[in-house]
Amino acid sequence: MYKIVFLTFLALTGLKSQNAFSQNQKEKEKELYTALDKELSSGNALVNNGKFQIDNSNNLDNEHRYFSEDRLYSGDISYNNQLYFNNKVKYDLLKDEVVINPENQSEKILIILDKTKVDYFTIQNRKFVKVKLNEEDPAEYLEENLNAKNFIFYIKYKKNFKEIIKDNSLYSSYTSQNKFYVKIDNTIHEVRSKKSILKLYPELKSVIEDYYKFSGNLESENNVKFMENLMLAIKKSSLN
Repeated sequence: MYKIVFLTFLALTGLKSQNAFSQNQKEKEKELYTALDKELSSGNALVNNGKFQIDNSNNLDNEHRYFSEDRLYSGDISYNNQLYFNNKVKYDLLKDEVVINPENQSEKILIILDKTKVDYFTIQNRKFVKVKLNEEDPAEYLEENLNAKNFIFYIKYKKNFKEIIKDNSLYSSYTSQNKFYVKIDNTIHEVRSKKSILKLYPELKSVIEDYYKFSGNLESENNVKFMENLMLAIKKSSLN
């Protein structure tokens, strides 16, 4: 239905498909899709094909199970090859699920999206895609952090859960466990240490060694930022 309405709208407004790849055209399409989503919210496929999320956890010291903060972000979702803009989104790292808050509903109402139909989603300008790390396990959401000419750098965000008794009450406690992957020639490699990176890029040994020498302290403070900066350095050196 979205496709039919959108194409009719384009015909009436005289927009030309030849300009679809220009930035101006993309912005116009985004505005049109956003307007159509509001008009057709009662038939929004994101809502109609999901289930409610129920979270009754009593969190310890403001800990939570979500990406970044325990709050809703404005994000875009590609769902069943249909784009939905400016949704209220959370990414549940404990269950590896995307949840949305339907328009004009209480923020306590959260819908879990069917992972098989989610192509990708964005939160805080970070793009998350589905990736099969091996044949045995189902696809997982990974951040496509850097898409270079000869490799793709992924970050897997995950949180682990345990229960803690404090002051005679039971609380939920969460710890982060981030993992890093590099895709080269259609093969995905997990990056666990300097040794594993040197194995992938032996020709950049001096660059990698220097980075660890001058930025090694950042790894324990913020391993995501540490790896982001390292992969940017590798990308830059690979182009020289």
